[in-house]
Order: sequence, then structure tokens, then C-alpha cells
Amino acid sequence: MRLLLAAAALLAAAPAFAADWTPEQIIHRHVEAANRGDAAAMAADYAEDAEILEPGRAIHGQAAIREAFEGIFGARAKTRMTVTPTRIWSDGDTGFITWEANNGAIKGGDTYLVRGGKIRAQAVFFGMTAPAAKYASGPVPALRDRALWPG
Repeated sequence: MRLLLAAAALLAAAPAFAADWTPEQIIHRHVEAANRGDAAAMAADYAEDAEILEPGRAIHGQAAIREAFEGIFGARAKTRMTVTPTRIWSDGDTGFITWEANNGAIKGGDTYLVRGGKIRAQAVFFGMTAPAAKYASGPVPALRDRALWPG
């Protein structure tokens, strides 16, 4: 009986745990979902009215964010993208990550505004490292095809 009461208490408190997640915890969870190719889990980290600002475009709302992630990390991705964090930290409700993708071919940093356990806004900054010969004409094709670079 005690075990049943303890389990019921944990289930009742579960939504409160999510709201208490720090920006760093959310970023770690987010990267893990990205590397699994789980666009739905990635989008679930965002508030319904969240915004992502990246070079050349803004993505408005959780549904559009999920669709974008499907094309970059999920089922519609033409190339598998693997993200390796180089540093994750936070200051209050703002989280930061520096990262490399695809064995250092792309390096970047993101800033997240997290409130109530959800990402409210994200700014994405990235660029190419010294390109390999096959990328000399521009960004990695899988990214260029997703309009992450204008033009």
C-alpha cells in the first residue's frame, strides 16, 4: 500500500519536475533527442509559441519547429547529423551551448531562453570550418538543402 501511495505521489508531481528543469538539463535532453533523430522529442522541448532565429530565417511555433527538425535530424533528413556539445552552461533562465556537428565540419553556438521548463526562444549561430574539398563550393549539401543558408 505504501508503495502504491508513493507511486501516486510521484505521478502527481511529474509535471512539476518538468517545470523545474534547468536550461542546461533541457539542452542536454535536446541534444540527445537530436542525435537519436527524434524530431518530436526535440519539438516537445519548445513552448507552443516559441521562436527559433537562425541565419536567414525565423521559425515560428512548435509545429513549424518540429517540421524543421524533421528535415534536419528526423525522418526527412537526407544526411545524418550528429551534434557534439563542446560546452553547455547557463545564467538564470538563459542556456548556452557551443557545439560541433559531423566531426567538426560545422561549428556553432546556440542561446536558449527557458521558462516554465520549455524553450521560449532560441538563437542559432553556426559556420563551416575549413571545408573539405567536397564542400568547397558551399555549405554541407544536407544543410544547404534545408535553407539554413540563404541563397
